[in-house]
Amino acid sequence: MLTTWFGEPLHAHNVVRRDFRRVIERAGLPRIRFHDLRHIHASYLARAGVPPKVAQERLGHSTLTFTMKVYTYTLAGMQEQAARAVASYLLGRP
Repeated sequence: MLTTWFGEPLHAHNVVRRDFRRVIERAGLPRIRFHDLRHIHASYLARAGVPPKVAQERLGHSTLTFTMKVYTYTLAGMQEQAARAVASYLLGRP
């Protein structure tokens, strides 16, 4: 369990709202919602070629369909990468 400096449990509301915002600002990153981290994580799992079933389990979803519909997006370059993979397969090139 994570605690405050005084040993008290962290309050989820404070972590998500106040503390997360401070970390983002200090890092000089664009402001995003805490929940957006789940979407980003799912998208990068897809981009890294992690099997969708593994992503589903990591995100704690009951169905693969839900994970694929809601949490995976086509990131820049993924369509091109897919086209190259198919062309490579069809043309027998590594």
